[in-house]
Amino acid sequence: FRKQLLIGIWNVPDWMVSDPAKKDHRRLPRTRYAEFAESVAAYLLWARARRGVEIREIVLANEPDGTYLEYSPEELREVIKTVGAKFAREGLATKIVAPDLASPYFDPDLWITTLLADSVAASYLSAISYHTYYVEDNPDVWNAKFARIAELAARKKLEVYYTEIGTTPWNIPNTSWPWAFDCAQRWHNALTWGNASLGYQWALLGRDYVVNPDASRNPIFYVLAQFFQHIPVGAVRVAAHASHRDLLVSAFHHAETQRAQVIFINRAAMNLEVNVDSNNLPLQTLEAYRTSQSEKHIRVAVEQIVGQHFRLYLPSFSITTVTGTTATRQDSIPPAPPQEVIIKEN
Repeated sequence: FRKQLLIGIWNVPDWMVSDPAKKDHRRLPRTRYAEFAESVAAYLLWARARRGVEIREIVLANEPDGTYLEYSPEELREVIKTVGAKFAREGLATKIVAPDLASPYFDPDLWITTLLADSVAASYLSAISYHTYYVEDNPDVWNAKFARIAELAARKKLEVYYTEIGTTPWNIPNTSWPWAFDCAQRWHNALTWGNASLGYQWALLGRDYVVNPDASRNPIFYVLAQFFQHIPVGAVRVAAHASHRDLLVSAFHHAETQRAQVIFINRAAMNLEVNVDSNNLPLQTLEAYRTSQSEKHIRVAVEQIVGQHFRLYLPSFSITTVTGTTATRQDSIPPAPPQEVIIKEN
């Protein structure tokens, strides 16, 4: 399928750690860093030689705050330098993604700056990564930290990955609509405040079911479809603003296919009718798809008013994606790049 793999290491064999009896907060002593690097490189070389799989990126420590292994920021920096140097000696082009912490609760200004202040460690990185946990009933709690992570990554021209997006993972039942709707807001915040270029939902299979063992689908499946089904790989996010505080909106443009997508999340306890002004993003052949507690992923009406304006009805607690082709101008003056979408409540 020509798919790219990002793999991650959660744990190491007991013989590598100084405290093998522990199940979490295990410590990899510095005397084992070189051996750890050798084992990681050996796996990547095996994948390439035996399976023809070139793994481009790797997380060396999933949640180094202690879920399985525990590192300090300085220890993680040294692990990255040791492993990165081993990759270079073995001719591996694999880049490292870090710090991959469980939550922005773990201070980005401490962790990210420690990694990026070292030019050698920074040279081995392709992206800054975090998870979105340690939240209760407030999907916006980490927005300022998301923005800070994006700012720090941009200084070194690094991508931002959210390698686990979701609510608190022990918040069961996660087969319900309220849980899925909460996840949608976290996706919005990671993409907009966090400027994420890659994200993974936790999880597709296992305890946090998207698809059940009997192949039936939970609400989160249809929520994710609003993002995954409509936004193509390579789309670029453009600015989008809403006048209603409980209306979240994000917009994307894919230049190669000349298509754009606008995602609306109405988290107000009231229905909204909105007017949309797609400034500098002229949309044609509009289609709209909605997901709510009573709707899986249905096509709904969208009224094109004139030019770059259209009107849309958004039920309370719903997610709607509008897609369309971007108009091709016939004059000789090249269009300005897409800039923003403005949404106003009627």
